Amino acid sequence: MSEEIKRIDGQIQNNLGMNHPFVEEDIIRFIRNELTGEERNVFDKELNSNQSLVDEVRRVKLSISAIDIGGEQLLKQRFKKLEKRNAVKKWIYILLVAISLIAIGLIIKKGISKEKPLEMKVIYANNYQKYRPPVSIRNGENPSFDKSAAIEAYNIPEYEKAFRLFNAECSESNQEACFYAVLSALYDGDINYQRAKNNLVENPPYSAIVLWYEALFYLHENNKDEAIGNLEKLSELGIYKMDESLEILEKLRQ
Repeated sequence: MSEEIKRIDGQIQNNLGMNHPFVEEDIIRFIRNELTGEERNVFDKELNSNQSLVDEVRRVKLSISAIDIGGEQLLKQRFKKLEKRNAVKKWIYILLVAISLIAIGLIIKKGISKEKPLEMKVIYANNYQKYRPPVSIRNGENPSFDKSAAIEAYNIPEYEKAFRLFNAECSESNQEACFYAVLSALYDGDINYQRAKNNLVENPPYSAIVLWYEALFYLHENNKDEAIGNLEKLSELGIYKMDESLEILEKLRQ
């Protein structure tokens, strides 16, 4: 029994002086149809003859009704708050799911669209001999120069033999021989071409082409800094493989 009902009962008992044989619990059980058949008959009989009991039953009913209505309103308010809280949670959850899906989509899109940086070995392999210059040797003046043997060795390729023949004829007057001596050494990857390079005049197109193949050589040797240095010079000259140089530089810097 609630404290509020006890309080009301005490007030009623004081006001009416308990002019009936029933206690508060009996009245409440009567109102809520909880009396047994015999108890109900006794209560009805007294109710028909005792105005005091009639008044008390009416007042208890009003009190209980007020309490029930207040409880019902409180319960409704709690349900409304709970529904509102659940609605907020639902929208927060939907928002978080949407943000997560968008983030995942952007990550996947970025992963698909962005090219993976190529390893230096791969760059070297993709460009090695791709633009390999054909041999012509237009200015070989020395009769002892076995031009055909040098060209044949270069084209087979037997780069060590080609380098030896081209390097022997490398001079300021035979720039093409110096150029192919350097290329043969770079292609071979194990020949010292410094003398041929020193004799090569710093003018295009030979010097620019040598920069390109030197860059590839450095890539092959995993010498990133030297490769970047040559490619930067090429991109600045803008006369040979500028676009390719810029593309490789971008990959190397990723």
